Amino acid sequence: MSFKFRNTEAYLTNYTKRLIVLTRQEILKPQQRTYTSQLYGNRTINAPINSTGNLRNSLRFEKKIKDIVNEKGFKATQSYRIIGNSYGEILDEGATPQEANATVDKIERWISNKPVTLDKIKNKTKVAGLIKRKIDRYGIQGTGFLQKLVDKQFNTVLGVLPSLVKDIELNLEDMFVALGWDKKGQDTFVRKI
Repeated sequence: MSFKFRNTEAYLTNYTKRLIVLTRQEILKPQQRTYTSQLYGNRTINAPINSTGNLRNSLRFEKKIKDIVNEKGFKATQSYRIIGNSYGEILDEGATPQEANATVDKIERWISNKPVTLDKIKNKTKVAGLIKRKIDRYGIQGTGFLQKLVDKQFNTVLGVLPSLVKDIELNLEDMFVALGWDKKGQDTFVRKI
């Protein structure tokens, strides 16, 4: 016996896809972060985190269905996920020096790909070494862009309730039977002994 929760699945699929659109928009918005530097002192940057577009373009929807059969019975789970480049989480939450795992080579490539305009020091390798030293000392500061979005959208997930109620109504008879009840008449169920 299988229950069909089409309305709930449709709601959660659309909700997750909407979160992808909102995340892409958030990446394009200016994100404020403050850094301390010997050359510039305290400086606040208020710019989008979308220099190359790779993070924004990497976001995609993934629905996973997992069926588990064991001695306790059958359990089906579904997950609705947003998948993207892993550094998106680092941009959101920040990272300790160990988590950042910065290398001069990676930072040089980042400078080339971003592209970063070098003002006072023109040697890319020297700049990458200074950035690495700073990351090794302080880690990477997070912007909180994903957390802000999740906080704003959290209550909207409760909009799933009408879809869920409708699906339960459509599957109610099958649910009673699965729980050990027999149907007697149009709207009557009796417990099996």
